[in-house]
Amino acid sequence: MQMRPANGTRPPRVKVYDQTPLGLPQPAGSSTDRVNGDPTLFHPAPSGSPAAALIPANNPVSQPLLGNFGTSPRNALRLANIVDFDWGLFNTTKLTEKTSFELRWEVYNVFNQANFGVLNNTFTSSNFGTYTTTATATRRMQVGLRILF
Repeated sequence: MQMRPANGTRPPRVKVYDQTPLGLPQPAGSSTDRVNGDPTLFHPAPSGSPAAALIPANNPVSQPLLGNFGTSPRNALRLANIVDFDWGLFNTTKLTEKTSFELRWEVYNVFNQANFGVLNNTFTSSNFGTYTTTATATRRMQVGLRILF
């Protein structure tokens, strides 16, 4: 139910805006994240790296005016794939007819590939376009002994 003032006139309509996951203002109820420019030319970099220092000067994207859609295609910004190679080596040795043991050596992220996490996507931040976390852990190894009976 809409409340009306005593004189019978309607209150002025107000547009409501919300923040999308990329930090870009869009009309309420919208599910698109579009910026001005070509996001395929945008290359995020790890925070503190020489490439990260060049992002503000060479930024190919800009934030659209409040309430407007940008000129880029929808979902055009794609981040790097996650590369994770795990390896395991094990040997089973019989002790008796019913008993054996298994020696295992497992290595996670064998090539120690740095898979970066979510980038800072707030246009007004000084760290815009930089990664501050990794999505996977560093190389890990474990040794185990398993007795089967």
